[in-house]
Formats: sequence, structure tokens, C-alpha cells
Amino acid sequence: GPHDVARVTAGLTLLGLGWSCGLISGSAMLSEAVRLEHRPAVQGVSDLLMNVCGAVGAVLAGVVVGTLSYGVLGTAVAVMVTVTGAWLALRPVHLASA
Repeated sequence: GPHDVARVTAGLTLLGLGWSCGLISGSAMLSEAVRLEHRPAVQGVSDLLMNVCGAVGAVLAGVVVGTLSYGVLGTAVAVMVTVTGAWLALRPVHLASA
């Protein structure tokens, strides 16, 4: 609920933890995937793309909420997350050999 401080705090805390875990693990995986001399440039491009996508997403979310509703935004995000999750769950897994 929008007026329940405990729920909003819990939700934002979980969101922040999830974001941080995803960002740290993704950055580590990206760094491990490229040669040492290319790491700073690749990480810089990755950070740039993440921030640009975040800014564009915020603007688009504002437009959707302003013209339609928060419910439509939530439904659209739920569909995107479900489709992405299904794609990840159903794609073939290629194990790297050591």
C-alpha cells in the first residue's frame, strides 16, 4: 500500500538488494569474459548502456503512467519479466569446459 511505510520500506530494501546483487554479479561476469587489457573499456561501455537504458526507461515509464495508468505500467513490466524469464528457462544451456 502507498501509505504503509513498513511495506514500502521492505519493498524498496528488497529492490535495492536485488539490484545490487544483479549489478555486482553481472559486472563480475562481464569482467571475467574479456581480456585484462579490454576490461576498463568494456566495463565503461556497459555502465554507459545501463545508465542510458535506465534514463530512457524512466522517461517511458513516466509517459505510460501519465497517459494510461500505473496498472498498465505494472502489467507491461510483468509481461516483459515473464517473457524474459521463460526465454532464459527454456534456452539450451552450454556448459563451459575448464
